[in-house]
Amino acid sequence: MKIGVVEYINALPLTWGLRKKKEISIVSSTPSDLYKMLKRENVNVALVPISALFFDPDLRVAVNLGIAARGKVKSVLLFYKGKLSSLSKIFADHESQTSINLLKVLMMENFGFVPEIEKTDFSKYHYTQFPASLVIGDKALVWNRNCCYTRGYSVVDLAYWWFSMTQLPMVFAAWIAKSKLSSTFTSILTESYYYGRSSIDEIIQFATSKIVLPRDYLENYFIECLDYELSSDHLNSIKLFLQYLEKVI
Repeated sequence: MKIGVVEYINALPLTWGLRKKKEISIVSSTPSDLYKMLKRENVNVALVPISALFFDPDLRVAVNLGIAARGKVKSVLLFYKGKLSSLSKIFADHESQTSINLLKVLMMENFGFVPEIEKTDFSKYHYTQFPASLVIGDKALVWNRNCCYTRGYSVVDLAYWWFSMTQLPMVFAAWIAKSKLSSTFTSILTESYYYGRSSIDEIIQFATSKIVLPRDYLENYFIECLDYELSSDHLNSIKLFLQYLEKVI
């Protein structure tokens, strides 16, 4: 069985135990590329953005685990100058379609329009090179902690914005498959998460070696900001998000 995983640190509690499973093959890539692999059936299940459920009705949430936040997430951020309601163009991280679609939904529902979106590789650019930038993942964490509020920039956390609008958590990614997984493989994913949850100190220590952030900052991120177990609220939020998407896609 091939399992697609992302390399962002926020996925570590879900994937930490997979290294111990000899019966699986792990494929690491960006969220957008994993979605393409899933469509081509190059992987059996992948941790992909929930927008995939909108674009391919054959896909399904394979197990009620994912990456979500009830309030601030700290790793999906819009850095901008001027008024939020006046942004005409936003440079957006090319690695995750769900974050881009969430931004479109929030702008449409709050201001009645969707600004022009230009996908950008933020491994080559810094947000201060643009008037408005949507940044995700580890880069967003580091830039928010070390660089935000510089040079007249404001920052808005998209998960917090979604929660303020809907009173529901925002689900960014989930274990998604094209066909129903056997109980054996759903157990592998579940056991990996439970192992990760029990190894959170080890995960935080590993994360500090990957990105330069204080341990207490990462501890707050993993323990206070992120949800991994998808409740009925999370599943209802996914349904609502997919409904909103129909207005902007």
